[in-house]
Amino acid sequence: HGEVYVNAGDAGHGNVDITIVIKWPVDFTISSTSHYFTSSPRSIDFGSLELKERGYETKQVNLTLTEYYLYKPVRNLRFSATGEYGNWLKEELDFTEIPPGESKTVILKIEPGLEAVPKDYVWTYNIGAYEIAAKRMEVKAKIVPLNITKMMEGFRSFRGTPLHSNYPSSESIIANGIEILEVIEGSEIGAEDWGKIPVLITGTLSLLSSLNDGIVFTDGESYGKAVESLSAASVSTATIASNSNLNNRDISGYAEDISAEADNTTKEVLMDEAKLLELRGWTLKKAVEHAIANDDISGLKEEENVLEAALSYQYAAMLYGLLNDKEKRLENVYEGSVLMDKHDELVSDATDLRLRAENSIATSKEEDLSRIGDMYLLLNPYNYDTFLKSYKTAEIYLGEASQKYKVSGERFLYDQTKGDLTNLKSEMRFILSLFFIAGIFYCVLFIYAITRIVRGTMAYMRDMYEREVGDLLVT
Repeated sequence: HGEVYVNAGDAGHGNVDITIVIKWPVDFTISSTSHYFTSSPRSIDFGSLELKERGYETKQVNLTLTEYYLYKPVRNLRFSATGEYGNWLKEELDFTEIPPGESKTVILKIEPGLEAVPKDYVWTYNIGAYEIAAKRMEVKAKIVPLNITKMMEGFRSFRGTPLHSNYPSSESIIANGIEILEVIEGSEIGAEDWGKIPVLITGTLSLLSSLNDGIVFTDGESYGKAVESLSAASVSTATIASNSNLNNRDISGYAEDISAEADNTTKEVLMDEAKLLELRGWTLKKAVEHAIANDDISGLKEEENVLEAALSYQYAAMLYGLLNDKEKRLENVYEGSVLMDKHDELVSDATDLRLRAENSIATSKEEDLSRIGDMYLLLNPYNYDTFLKSYKTAEIYLGEASQKYKVSGERFLYDQTKGDLTNLKSEMRFILSLFFIAGIFYCVLFIYAITRIVRGTMAYMRDMYEREVGDLLVT
């Protein structure tokens, strides 16, 4: 309460009682050190939000709210966002009011859901409080259904690889891939193009990976895996071509260059690999033919066999087929078919020899040997010749079978047959050892018996002599 002196001139003058009400002002300012924030006009631009492994990436900005007039605290803060999917904007704060003249931090996060579609989003974001009008700012973000950072790293990772070192044209694919991603991040992309771009980029990365894997597998002599990778590369090339026609002029040129270089590089790699496999098949075939002609396969390397030669021709035929070279494909198909027939013939002959060996052993065990428990023993000397002949014949059969398996390329059957041959030789030595031990035992018994007979005879003759001498003396 108070008094006010009022002078109204002719009307009079005097003191008047009054009631004074003081209304303290209250307000706050918004600031931030984040590069997403702009103070004038007040706005937040989160930029591109990329699709990561577990959803779209999230970003945040720290907003500093400072009470301005130093009289009253800021109470009952209110946050709201208008625009499509405004619920993506979320606040985090650990206070209920801002004391006069002090500052508090609000964390504003953007967390897009999987319902997001690739486009630019704009929201009007409001921050108000009790007795304070809402302060508005524009919030923007761009949804990009690609992990651009990771994809750029993926493209760069192919520099220095065997593909990059041996085929310079791959650098054009890598460079265009990086450039198109850089442009995409800051360009307006239509819905139709967004339907193609992810397929184009992932297809290009898959192409580079498959081509490089094919070269690496070939260097490691894993030719089957190499052909699988190169076949996948051919599919990726077709995928790139069907998704390279884009409407956006800023990126269409890069997409077309990627498609053209992908096709050229793939053809170049496929042709080199096909020629290598064809030459390998011919080399292996000649090595086998030379060994068979000289009747000496001991010098053959592990990979020098009919099966490997046939597979090399078949792999070459597959690659020539991907190159649409019908003539070369048919040539290699024929060579591979002839060699596979030879392989089947060798395996069949070797299997027949193994069966003969098994029959020879089984017959000998039944007719020549005696079974005692789990052992077969040669006890009858009269069966020695037939036993030896049967086991030697089986040994020859298994030896020939193992050679045929080796030439055919059936490594498992070759090792198995060699093991059977080793076991057969050990078994034969064991049986003969016991037979000779038994023979020695028989000889000892025979000598012992003869000795006893001789000694008995001599004792008898001595007794008879003494008897005759005794009779003479008596007479």
